[in-house]
Amino acid sequence: MKPTPLAVLVLPLLLATLSPIAAAQPRPAAHTIEVQLDPAAHAMRATDAIDLDGAGGGELVLALHPALVVDAVEAAGKAVPWRLDPASAPGHTATLRVTVPAGTGRVDVRWHGTVHQDASATRFSREAAELGISATIDPAGTFLAPWAAWYPQSDGLARFRMAIVTPAGHEAVAEGERVGRTVQDATLRTEFLSEGPLDGVHCIAGPYEVVERRAGDVLLLAYVYAADRELAAPYLDDVARYLDLYRELLGPYPFRKLAVVEAFFPAGYGMPSFTYLGQQVMRLPFIRATSLGHEVCHNWWGNGVLVDAAEGNWCEGLTTYHADYLYDLRRSEAAGREHRARVLADYAAYVREGREVPLSEFRARHDSATRAVGYGKCLMVFEMLALRLGRERLDGALREVVRARMGKLTGWRHLRQAVETAFGEDLGWFFEQWVTRPGAPALELSGVAFEPTVEPGASRLSFALAADAPWRLQLPIEVRWRSGRVLRRTVEGTFGPEARRFAWLLDGDERPESIAVDPEHRTMRRMTVGETPATLRLLLGAEGASIVLPSRAAPEAAAAYRRLADGLAGRLAGSHIVEAGAELPAGPALVLGTPEENPHAAGLVAAAGAHAALDPESWRLEDGRAGDGAVLVLAVRRAGGAIAVLVAARSPAALDATGPKLPHYGRDGALLFDGGKLVARGVLDAPESPLVVRLAE
Repeated sequence: MKPTPLAVLVLPLLLATLSPIAAAQPRPAAHTIEVQLDPAAHAMRATDAIDLDGAGGGELVLALHPALVVDAVEAAGKAVPWRLDPASAPGHTATLRVTVPAGTGRVDVRWHGTVHQDASATRFSREAAELGISATIDPAGTFLAPWAAWYPQSDGLARFRMAIVTPAGHEAVAEGERVGRTVQDATLRTEFLSEGPLDGVHCIAGPYEVVERRAGDVLLLAYVYAADRELAAPYLDDVARYLDLYRELLGPYPFRKLAVVEAFFPAGYGMPSFTYLGQQVMRLPFIRATSLGHEVCHNWWGNGVLVDAAEGNWCEGLTTYHADYLYDLRRSEAAGREHRARVLADYAAYVREGREVPLSEFRARHDSATRAVGYGKCLMVFEMLALRLGRERLDGALREVVRARMGKLTGWRHLRQAVETAFGEDLGWFFEQWVTRPGAPALELSGVAFEPTVEPGASRLSFALAADAPWRLQLPIEVRWRSGRVLRRTVEGTFGPEARRFAWLLDGDERPESIAVDPEHRTMRRMTVGETPATLRLLLGAEGASIVLPSRAAPEAAAAYRRLADGLAGRLAGSHIVEAGAELPAGPALVLGTPEENPHAAGLVAAAGAHAALDPESWRLEDGRAGDGAVLVLAVRRAGGAIAVLVAARSPAALDATGPKLPHYGRDGALLFDGGKLVARGVLDAPESPLVVRLAE
């Protein structure tokens, strides 16, 4: 993901300066920063020579981290009036106000301070995105993000030149080309120069080993800890591969370096010219084939072509389209179809009807619902454009966006213009419907009938399509016969609550086996309950779930189940904790305990059939087995469609080791852990879509 200010310091000046008089105020056009880091003391001392946009004078308004102390503000070597307003609330920045004399082209600010956050409790996952670290200086590493205002920060774009001085043995990295690296006495001075304007700059350092190589005119670097030095070569191999992929797909790489930097806390971010991945993340064997490419792609989308947040953040969905989804498409058609199905299922599970956020208002993900919109729905917008334009024509239009908008703030209107030029059609209705309007259609297939016609060798298939509200849609329809014959057509128009009837004249009088609407999942829509398999995400996205504690557990086990219940209650909206009674509460439910501990557990285990078994010596899920450290998780659909999830453990220690991980497995319906390690996973049911009708003989 491209780093965005989630759950971090708030920059109040960004709102304060968006006023009619803001244009007349002096604004930074360029920063020349020198920062000295003292990791052992968690301290920094820095200067910033700020070149101003214009020399008319006035008040320069800047944000600064509340832990920092301003030492001096000068213009042309002379002190100028300034004041530092303290943060107005916890989590906000301080505000530095500088009175700039008329004719002043540069202001120099000096500051120092101690900045430290505990990284040990930070977590990062697909299902629960957190950016817990925003500014910290530590012997393990330094991470100073622009939204934390570690330097005098403002809204808008500026150019940067920065020198980072670290103790010997600590290497530094930031946005831009590395233009200098000098060792002097016991320090290292590393200089970076931005190739173009940026919306902020990071300061990152740590006790890294640095491995370098060239890929044409681009310097590839890996910053890794000594314990992971063997990761450098394979990561650089894959970075070079992704560089070739996106040069061909999207155009020239916009920077002079491309680095992979190992983080000392859980992370997965893409900054201009480098990606920042947590140590545990980098060690995962699949990351180089998935997340790494996503972050490299952000150098074109989001960090190269910049996002105009006033129109919504389009870059996460487009990066997902050109990275995670593209990799599945290239693997196989089936993998692409499964990816689209997961996107639609996530949307149905996490985005509650009536509370949808339109893409024009999406800024950043902060939970599974916003991810389902900003990443998933946005991906599907580009998929539907590919369905209309053809994938190659769409990629051509997007290459033109890269060519024309590199280094510029770009909104949905620019994407629309490029697509309309390639398509030769006004698509205002499309972007109004899918970007500005919230929600997604729920479709209904009904009235399916087959009959021979009076003419020999012909037949008629009729059906009706409806939507919950008026939506203009392009819907693929697929008809299949037992003989292997397949007919694919597309129906297009406005679908609403009043069903539209269709009658197709077919060659031959063989009765079709089935008719399916959008069988390849190429239309953004809200899946029905029957279409989605029973998975943990249905519980995580539900409202008002009952968390059912065991009534017959031993004290230590009961305490462990209670800890899990308390931890998950914060993730389950409107949930309530109850003790098991004679009847399982209606609606979504999380059932805790084994059949011996909770009277409702036996029915859920039985519903898994042959897939799972709680044998005396070990527990089984499919071919996986676990002993004394076993934790079994089963998602089962109850009568009426509500979801019930069982979590049963053989020991309190095993439950404590596994419980915090469960929200990360939203797409699974069955899990078996042994001592906190995943042994087996899967989905128990294969639902039949109501958008597929089988024609009986």
